[in-house]
Amino acid sequence: MFEPAPWSIALLVVPAVLVPVGFAVAPRRGQRTVRLALAALVLAGLWSVLHGLELGLTGHDARELLGDLKYVGIALFLVAYLLLALDWTGRGARITRRLVLGLAAPGAAVVVLLALPGTHDLVRELPEARPDGSFPAVEAGPVFWAWFAYAYALLLAGTGMLVARGVRLAAVHRRQALVLLVAVVLPLAANIAFNLGLDPFADAELTPMAAMVTAVVVLGGVLRFRLADIAPVARTAVVDQLADPVVVVDPWHRVVDVNRSAEAVVGERADVVGRQLRDVLPAAAGEVAGAEGERAFSLEISTDGRTAILDVRASTLVDRWGRLAGTVLVLRDVTAQRAAERERLRLEAELREAQRLESVGRLAGGLAHDLNNLLTTIIGFTGLAAADLGPAHVASDDLAEVDRAAKRAAELVKNLLAYARQQPLVRRRIDMDDLLDTLVPMLRLLAGEDVEVVRERGPGPHVVAGDGAELERAIVNLALNAKDAMPAGGRLVLRLGRLRLAEPEAAALDVPPGPYVRLEVEDTGIGMSDQVRAQIFEPFFTTKGMAERSGLGLSSVDGVVRQSGGVITVRSAPGSGSAFVVLLPEAGPATEAAAGAPAPEPAAVRTGTILLVEDQDGVRAVLATMLEAVGYDVLRAASGLEALRLAAEHDGPLAALVSDVVMTGMRGPELARRLLAERPGLPVLLVTGHDDDRRASDGLPLLVKPFTGAELVAALDGVLDATPQRT
Repeated sequence: MFEPAPWSIALLVVPAVLVPVGFAVAPRRGQRTVRLALAALVLAGLWSVLHGLELGLTGHDARELLGDLKYVGIALFLVAYLLLALDWTGRGARITRRLVLGLAAPGAAVVVLLALPGTHDLVRELPEARPDGSFPAVEAGPVFWAWFAYAYALLLAGTGMLVARGVRLAAVHRRQALVLLVAVVLPLAANIAFNLGLDPFADAELTPMAAMVTAVVVLGGVLRFRLADIAPVARTAVVDQLADPVVVVDPWHRVVDVNRSAEAVVGERADVVGRQLRDVLPAAAGEVAGAEGERAFSLEISTDGRTAILDVRASTLVDRWGRLAGTVLVLRDVTAQRAAERERLRLEAELREAQRLESVGRLAGGLAHDLNNLLTTIIGFTGLAAADLGPAHVASDDLAEVDRAAKRAAELVKNLLAYARQQPLVRRRIDMDDLLDTLVPMLRLLAGEDVEVVRERGPGPHVVAGDGAELERAIVNLALNAKDAMPAGGRLVLRLGRLRLAEPEAAALDVPPGPYVRLEVEDTGIGMSDQVRAQIFEPFFTTKGMAERSGLGLSSVDGVVRQSGGVITVRSAPGSGSAFVVLLPEAGPATEAAAGAPAPEPAAVRTGTILLVEDQDGVRAVLATMLEAVGYDVLRAASGLEALRLAAEHDGPLAALVSDVVMTGMRGPELARRLLAERPGLPVLLVTGHDDDRRASDGLPLLVKPFTGAELVAALDGVLDATPQRT
């Protein structure tokens, strides 16, 4: 008959609950540790059920039988418990079949002794029931104490290994380690309490229930949910050490965690955890709301007085059941990268601009040669016609206007070349009043009808030493810049004056003290900010769009002024217009030679034969006419080969060779070398449409087109006077 004892129901019910729970929480992967833990759980449950039945039965024989069968569960549980401890603590390689059989042998021997009538009492003996129906304590035989010692050795060994693992775990997982240590120590503590007869454990051995708790903790907390693994702690440490800020929010967009780097962006962890994301990162709240999956966006925030650009990658988090658990935001400060990218784009734009200028330079160089040839023809024939007709002729004024226009075109060609490439300045005395008188009509055309161009004269003279073409180009550049600053029209004033810089003023401007000519170009435009004003003279800097850019801009003006020994400054404010002030050193008193070209000598008749080589028909014709007009005989050749043939056929001496530099087939310097080999001492004058051809002239005298007949004759006279021998 079964009469429930105080602990018998618990010993029967607990296995019915914990064994299914253990199987439910056990990992699905069948690794050996899981199998050993499940075996320990089942064997502890068997032990508990048998012991519960033992306590509730009233019959002597049945009670003794269940008590004997209980040792099967005890013996096998202890083996499984020790093997579990070995495997989970990294000693699984020691588990062999021989070890398992060796550990199970003493328990099997005890079970066999209990099964045999003649040896049963060597292990244990259950006395007969008392008159009240209760049973006295079991009498232990001599084998029992050996078994007791062995069983405790197994229990202590397994518990010791598990406790040691728990202690090591405490270094990184304090809470998990505490739970594990309590669970591991429970079986040993329950068994000690039972053996010492401590109330309320004296009447029943609760060790199997404690052992089942240990098995469930190991199966669920350690093996299934891996609470004791280093990975979560390592993962947390890695995230905390990341240089990129990390913010984690829950499904309701409350901040639940931030790493150390994020504290510099959103504030201290203690101050932001629990707050809404919209209060911590307002720009990110709208991107995160209602979004799922992974997405990327950028935002700007202000921290420590500076604006930072952040690239944000937001990823939703889901739990094991696929439900939204929150969102993790990884922020990366890309302010420096974006600035570097803008700088790269700016440099690329400047490179394209420089390449454009280089292309303009090549184009200008090619055009200059042809244009100068055409202008040489125009200027030459105009001069010849004017000389033939005389100053009293009705067409003389028209011819003079054509001559001025052609010379002006020659200056434009020079300006084009100067704009497209750097070149040294050709210094001469420049009257700035005359220069402005020439420029103002053109500036009025360039400025348009809605801009009033005013010329204000101050006490003169205003004479400087510089390159007229370069200064002219600088003034035009300043005027065009002023026009662009007045899109709705306005007033442009060009003002000349004089001043003397004292030592302190000159030192502040980094120029020598002394007298200066002051040119002010003032407009009533939109003005500029301090930031723009600080960069206005930097190469390629502009406030215009790429389609409106015009190259080096005001930096070229600054370069011309500095090469002329002066300085340029600017004053401006938004909405108040701008004024550029150019200071150029005054030129010293002019010497007789420097005051102008010497008066032309009376026309003299030249004699001799000139070999003229020019591949352009019009230029060849006008040059021949110029030379013939002063008395020379001219042999005309259209190429180097034709010139060699004419020279070979000419019996008399040649007064000089006048040859173009760039010609088809044979260049002028090569022709000169071949003729000089045949006619040593032959005077040579090369002419060219491009000033850069000086480098290819082999040091021979060079006259740059366009030029007048007088300039050609003067250059030829200089060559003839410098050559002692004529051939």
